[in-house]
Amino acid sequence: MTFQLMLETLKPGHVPSYLAYLKSHEDPQHRGRWFCEFGRLNQVYTLFDHDVVTSPRFPSEISGYATAHPGNVFARETRLLAAAKEYSPSSERLLEWREYSVFPGQADKFVQLMLGAMPVRQRYSANVCVWTPLHGDMDRVIHLWAYRDLAHRSEARAGVAREPGWKPYTDAIVPLLREMQSTLLLPA
Repeated sequence: MTFQLMLETLKPGHVPSYLAYLKSHEDPQHRGRWFCEFGRLNQVYTLFDHDVVTSPRFPSEISGYATAHPGNVFARETRLLAAAKEYSPSSERLLEWREYSVFPGQADKFVQLMLGAMPVRQRYSANVCVWTPLHGDMDRVIHLWAYRDLAHRSEARAGVAREPGWKPYTDAIVPLLREMQSTLLLPA
């Protein structure tokens, strides 16, 4: 399945009013909306379904807000993403958006290794989805994890690190990695 992520950067202090506006102008294909709590601040992530995408799509709710509040949306980035694992929404309060850059041509290998290790990892927290980009920097893997809170995140990471099957996975992926980024999101 293909998804579209819209990543918007707002003027500092305007995320709450923007989210209130969006709640009153919901897009029927909206699958998830989160705002950044740790990482690049003043950002809103919105995920849409797109079974067939021919061009990036900007929902009318966004342009309506930008017109009514000029200067509050600083930047907008759209990413088309292919799901490598079925999207499974979560009701958990904290989500971690992890974005890994891999060396050229290594994304498929990385995804296969990750999917193979998924049963071990999901003993500790739920994976919402794993995506790869359909345009732009193709040497990326994005994955979204759900946690009750920061303590659950710490417990999950410590627990999986003790698993005998986890070290072979990390040993296999480390040579593929160029960069790792983590952003903590809260549901909007």
